[in-house]
Amino acid sequence: VVTPKHVIFASSSEYLYALERATGKLVYRYQIGHGSGFSGGLAFDPVKNWLYALSRGGNLLSFTYQP
Repeated sequence: VVTPKHVIFASSSEYLYALERATGKLVYRYQIGHGSGFSGGLAFDPVKNWLYALSRGGNLLSFTYQP
């Protein structure tokens, strides 16, 4: 997901990352559990600032995005 300030992505291992768009600097890393990982891409609701992701275990996860 690309926002005006950040690039946000999830790994297949266990983390959700947010990088500063202009510099690539890591600004956020969230661990969902060792070996859990994410399945597929993220969905973003820019009106309500929510990120949605599906874990490899089949759980739908939601995160509030605060620019």
